[in-house]
Amino acid sequence: MKPETARKLLWYGAAALGAMLPFLVGLGGGFLPEWDDGGFLLDHEHLSWSFRDLFWQFTHNLQTVYTPVATLSLTVDRTALGMIPWLCRLHQLVLYGAAAALLYGIAREFRIRPRLALGLTLLWAWNPARAETVCWIAERKGVLSALFAFGAFWLFQRGLRRGRWAAGAAGLMFPAIWSKPWVLPLPGVMTVYAFCRRPRAWRRNLKTLLLPVLAGGLAALISVGMTFRELAGNGVFRPAVAAGNFFRYLAAALWPGQLNPVHPRFDWSAVWPEVAAGILLALILVAVAWKLRVRRLTVIGFALVYGGLYLPLATGGGFTNTDYADRYGFLLAAVFWLFAGVLAETYMRRRLRENGIPRVWLIAATALAAGYWVGIARYAPLFGDSAALFRAAVSVPQPNLKAMEGLGLTGWNRQDPALLELAAAKMLDSSRPSDPACRNTGLIFAGLAAGLRHDSETALNFLLPLLESGRGGALYNGETFLPASCSVAVEALLRLRERDRACRLLEIQLRRRWGNPAELYFASGLLGRLTGDDARAFREWSEALKLRPDDERIRYNLQVLRSQRPAD
Repeated sequence: MKPETARKLLWYGAAALGAMLPFLVGLGGGFLPEWDDGGFLLDHEHLSWSFRDLFWQFTHNLQTVYTPVATLSLTVDRTALGMIPWLCRLHQLVLYGAAAALLYGIAREFRIRPRLALGLTLLWAWNPARAETVCWIAERKGVLSALFAFGAFWLFQRGLRRGRWAAGAAGLMFPAIWSKPWVLPLPGVMTVYAFCRRPRAWRRNLKTLLLPVLAGGLAALISVGMTFRELAGNGVFRPAVAAGNFFRYLAAALWPGQLNPVHPRFDWSAVWPEVAAGILLALILVAVAWKLRVRRLTVIGFALVYGGLYLPLATGGGFTNTDYADRYGFLLAAVFWLFAGVLAETYMRRRLRENGIPRVWLIAATALAAGYWVGIARYAPLFGDSAALFRAAVSVPQPNLKAMEGLGLTGWNRQDPALLELAAAKMLDSSRPSDPACRNTGLIFAGLAAGLRHDSETALNFLLPLLESGRGGALYNGETFLPASCSVAVEALLRLRERDRACRLLEIQLRRRWGNPAELYFASGLLGRLTGDDARAFREWSEALKLRPDDERIRYNLQVLRSQRPAD
């Protein structure tokens, strides 16, 4: 190997390993079954290499988004890594390191010197906002899309510099877009880069652009076609909110203002400092570019790229489920640091600094990096425990409904009444007359918590008015909490010797079909047992056991019935 090649590999390796180091603290903990790890990995029925499951992955959406490449990567976790949480996170961390190495390569194509390019890459990589993408396994799609997008853009840069076809970049457009659709603007980013780099080289630019743009357009067409029906009408564009979040992401690229895994909806009274900081940062960048006499086309190009990458995030529901989330600034932060690198490189060339970086820059970068590491040490471990994560998410004045619902689900799954009571209090405090589902869910959480504490009367006071009236249908995650509420209420009624009322509630549950097939079979069997129809109870519980062969409660009930049946 040539010495020059070895030196280049060392720089790329330093970028990859350096990006990974602070996030090693996030390898511990378990999965987050109450927040997408369940649906994406733990409970996913099609994570295998069979033709049937591969066909399903490429012909279906996952939570309304077309992400077959991310699903393939999670299939590796299940089949090769044995669903061991720290191995799955290590897999994700290695992918992140590779993405950082490619971002370093992109910076070098901008003619930023190696030391400066490495420093900027690490400042991008060490921002605590990256923890959501790096440490949360369900966000594998974010890491993969960035990895392939950076790879495609780096290959495009090299092809444009040499005046060649960019076939490699075109090939990577498909996995980039099919990992997560936030990279849909990538063909436009390439076009802006090409004509800002060489405004008059139309023929050369079009030659390099042709294959990536065609591939990106085809991949985007398939992705949008797959998701259009499920996403149609979900995106609501609110200009003031979109403008505010535009600057919030810019400020967060330098320093994240309010790290929160499940951000609440936009509220000017809470976020105006972040918006103001973003506006101030934008003015400083423009002023520095003007002072350094950076080409106007370069400044316009970076602004267009930042705005284009922001478009998928501006719809507040079209491709996202919240107005703002730190993880959505992943690509936007890369644009910010690349622009900062161009400004710094321009300054150093004008001051004839061929080797050394100004000492004041090194001091500022070291202080910023130290703050980043502290932030990661505090934030990354949240992504290994659902209770800790949702407790942090609901600690703000107006928490996101998703965070409160997730906290309640965690409390129920862990049979922890304290978590359910906290979720109930937050739900009831946040409920509004226009949103009865919020109040109903809070009442359900309070009833479940009382049931776990064996306070039957309190549990029934919360649960029965909703269940017997049918208003329980207006709930968040009713498919989970309605059958759980019926189970707790029936148990409380039986404890108070109100068998007839328990039977009526079971009839309501069966009529309204509150629950999955196993839960409905169990409820039907219990109704048979309470009404003296043991044959029905035995038949229905046997069917439930087929669906849940590890359920000890069903096994015990069947054993009791068998012991009471007369011998033939």
